[in-house]
Amino acid sequence: LQAVLRVRDVSRQVGLLPSVLSTTIGKKEIKQTISWQLMNHGIERTCEYLDDLKELGFSWATFAGVSLGVDDMSVPLEKAAICQGTSTRTLGAERSFENGDITVVEKFLKITDEWTKASEAVKDKAMDNFRENDPTNPVYMMSNSGARGNVSQVRQLLAMRGLMADANGQLIDVPITHCLREGMTVTDMLISGHGARKGCIDTALRTADSGYLYRRMDFAASSTVIKCKDCCSPEFTEVHPHVPDYTSASLKDRIRGRTLSKDLVDPVDQEVLFKRGHLLTEIEAGEVASRWKKHADNKVEDLPPILVRTPLTCKLEEGLCAMCYGEDLSTPSLLACNGLPV
Repeated sequence: LQAVLRVRDVSRQVGLLPSVLSTTIGKKEIKQTISWQLMNHGIERTCEYLDDLKELGFSWATFAGVSLGVDDMSVPLEKAAICQGTSTRTLGAERSFENGDITVVEKFLKITDEWTKASEAVKDKAMDNFRENDPTNPVYMMSNSGARGNVSQVRQLLAMRGLMADANGQLIDVPITHCLREGMTVTDMLISGHGARKGCIDTALRTADSGYLYRRMDFAASSTVIKCKDCCSPEFTEVHPHVPDYTSASLKDRIRGRTLSKDLVDPVDQEVLFKRGHLLTEIEAGEVASRWKKHADNKVEDLPPILVRTPLTCKLEEGLCAMCYGEDLSTPSLLACNGLPV
């Protein structure tokens, strides 16, 4: 990636390169580099960067020849000990139930909890083994980079299939301790058959449901596009500095890309930071969040909320205005243009 950036004469600004380029890059990190490129060099340079990134990726993928073989799937040596310990504890739960110490529901919960923990523990051992001894293993590279598959599928391949669901979606408290690499017994196949049938039925039903949902959404919201720049709505929403219970988003994420409904004034020195109608970019939102956090650390009481425009209070009868909608994420730091579908 650094070679690609140098091709576009970014080498003159080495100090401005994102820090993520010094680490192993997966799907998440590539998204961060694209976002950084868009913020710092604009749309045209980002398009060139994406073209170069595609060529770089496909050329080196051809040389790499990453494939999947049986020998690439190594079952962790600690699996037998983990399963043995879990079996002992589940037998203890069975005895407690037979003695009347716990109810059938408590027994079921204890057994399923123990086997879930065991499955996760074996999976963690497998991933640790890859990370420490074989970081270029195809299974590890595919799942860890975000290119294909995920850790849950690695668990079934190398660790243990674990607990399966029956036709009603209820967990069966008899686990499949084998993984796909080891092969399964007749009993294992019988237990997994429930989940396979349920998966096929759910897939068919979900396809019909999602198609009908899309049809309703298209009918209800297809006319919701950006119609004009400003509806002059006096209404606003308050974004409070503290993180509310219903979201985990930070203050920076909640105000980024929003248009200010009132002047933004520093609560301590009364300095006007941004005027009414200003669009808060990602950098500006980070500066505001840092300033508010600093005031909170200094025990400043009653920090005022930040008043921003929102699509919920737009006054247009049809569609939305650009000021209420805010930033177009495909063109950072710019308001949405007319005709943009919401």
